[in-house]
Amino acid sequence: MKLTVKQKAGLKLLTSSLRKKYPFINGFDVIPTSFERYGTLITVNIRFDLEKFYKYYNVGPPKRYFDATYLFTNMTIPRGYLMSFVDDEDEDNFKNEFNNTLEKSMNTYYEHLPSDMTITKFQGWSDEELDRQQEEYGVRTPGFYSKWRDSKEPVDLRISDFVPENFDVSKYYTED
Repeated sequence: MKLTVKQKAGLKLLTSSLRKKYPFINGFDVIPTSFERYGTLITVNIRFDLEKFYKYYNVGPPKRYFDATYLFTNMTIPRGYLMSFVDDEDEDNFKNEFNNTLEKSMNTYYEHLPSDMTITKFQGWSDEELDRQQEEYGVRTPGFYSKWRDSKEPVDLRISDFVPENFDVSKYYTED
């Protein structure tokens, strides 16, 4: 999936808008496979500044990592939930509800962008591809998916992973 210049700009605008509420977000990386399969949604990896995240929410790395400092290398691995980056006592604040709220904000901002700055549902899909999709899912209304495509409705954005950036492992752990 190739994004236009304006669609890339739309993702940058989305990032700027979300930074007002989530100042630790650095950007998004689109994962095209979900769109190629379903046509109505796109999953994104959210790049975020882990140190800013800690400061903004007044949280820190899991305390158990200080007993086994080699675990701090896990802080550089992308995860589906921010709860993986905080101590057990703070996990509940960064589970499904956090992701759902963030996704709702992402989609609300995205829906309000000009249509040429968004990726639209079934964008670029041929009539033949839409017919196959319709047959695969047993949709009986003729032209259902092509009408949906032609309406230029923005795709739904879903979070795949949070990708930590700006985490200095050496602040917490040094190999001997």
